[in-house]
Amino acid sequence: MRRDTSRSRQKAPAVSPPTVRLLLQDVADGIRVLQTRDGVSLSDDQIQERARNIVAGLLGNYRITSLEGLPKPVQRPRPPLLIGGGGRRILSIAGRHADIVGINPSLQNGVVSSEAILDMTPERVGQKVAWAKGAAEAAGRSAADLEFQASMLICRVSSSSGPARAAVSSLAARADVDSDVLARSPVALAGSVEQCVERLVENRERFGISYVNLGGDVDAVSPIVRRLAGS
Repeated sequence: MRRDTSRSRQKAPAVSPPTVRLLLQDVADGIRVLQTRDGVSLSDDQIQERARNIVAGLLGNYRITSLEGLPKPVQRPRPPLLIGGGGRRILSIAGRHADIVGINPSLQNGVVSSEAILDMTPERVGQKVAWAKGAAEAAGRSAADLEFQASMLICRVSSSSGPARAAVSSLAARADVDSDVLARSPVALAGSVEQCVERLVENRERFGISYVNLGGDVDAVSPIVRRLAGS
């Protein structure tokens, strides 16, 4: 899901954060059910009954009967479910329900600010991973089965150190944060191919992050992908 902060979208009825979190849990359960079963009815399952009650309070009463989740996935039993977030409650939901947990900064204003960068220091990333793992284990799941994902706040691959340092300093200045703090972040990738590979391997070994969004510059990051392919 992508957050749309346009004015037209902001006119929608307000929904409280606790309600959003409840709906997210039920959507996660609903996706799994629809992808693995035929003829789903909202009245069939306790989980979906809870979702119906929540949504009914927002939109009015309705009922769904014999819903077919189409098209059925080729991947069995279903495609992996990814839920990402930056706070403890969303990451706990991800730990209980998702196959892939996205480790994100808390973007209260929708922009990369000093708060967002400070929320993605190595210590904070480790805490976020621990929240998801703890919730998985409390739900009777194996934390070892979770895959962790992260998107780079900055990705600047350069054979010389000057451009990489400049890219880090520029983003740090815009966010009003110390450039050394940004450079230490697990989601800051700046330097040579070798340096970037080392950072990604460290992220995998320390935090379990093996699913990475490197941005849209495919040509720049392709040497990194080639180095790590199959490793």
